[in-house]
Amino acid sequence: MHQRNSSAKCIYVQIWPNVTCLDDVTIMMHIETALNNSDLFYTDVNGLHLMQKRYNDARPLEANIYPMPSAAMIEDERLRLTLLSGQPSGVTSSTVGNLDVMIDRRQIGDDGKGMGFGEASESYPSELKYRIVVEKRDQSSNDPTLYHSSTVQRCLDELLYPPSLFVDSIDSQKRRNSSPPSISLFPPLPCNIQLVNMRYLSEDFIIIILRRLPFDCDVVSQVTDCDDLNNDLLSSFFAFFRGRIFEMNLTGTIRGAEVGPIDIAQRLSTPLEIRSFGVQTDQF
Repeated sequence: MHQRNSSAKCIYVQIWPNVTCLDDVTIMMHIETALNNSDLFYTDVNGLHLMQKRYNDARPLEANIYPMPSAAMIEDERLRLTLLSGQPSGVTSSTVGNLDVMIDRRQIGDDGKGMGFGEASESYPSELKYRIVVEKRDQSSNDPTLYHSSTVQRCLDELLYPPSLFVDSIDSQKRRNSSPPSISLFPPLPCNIQLVNMRYLSEDFIIIILRRLPFDCDVVSQVTDCDDLNNDLLSSFFAFFRGRIFEMNLTGTIRGAEVGPIDIAQRLSTPLEIRSFGVQTDQF
């Protein structure tokens, strides 16, 4: 199927491990590349940013496995490979150009590595989802803290937050012969503004929670429809609700000062800071 969205820029991997008939086994996925990453690799910190890790040859493999909440990355001067995970796992890079990801583990007794007796004795079949993104690097950086590119961030959002679409069965025969409907509930936001949550607190008051995502400029972006922190898009988004806008706390229990649509971009100037806004609607 031909696609032009961010899904077409990554490799989608699904794994269904089943170790119910095995005992004392650890299964890992091995990704081998030609990248010269030395002994360095990166893992994400709860989806916020990437932190540099170094493989220590003086310690065994299990002592070099780091938590991977949603992403792991290796790179050299030319290319960057990012592994996105739809579920938390563990990862390491034991040899140059490779990534090793924990898939499943089944133990009979206490192995002395943190799992007590019985805690890892039952492992049921499950569906594991991954995406692999390869990008060209535009410049080199020795910064131990990195961020995702706009391409990787969009692929990660699609992996972690897939849309759930429900179609009415009425007139199904008529719909079968027509093109799929276009869904656009609200005006678009800038690609580096993430809609964390939006919900009604009352029938005429909506709380909107946003945050600004920082993108890494070391790689060449493959996203062509990205417009970072566009004030006009932010203003259009809030103007759509045709109401008064207030600053709010995260729970929506405290209402702050009133702001205008053009002031929202200034409130979102700090990367990754979550900001809440309340909109007193005009019953549109």
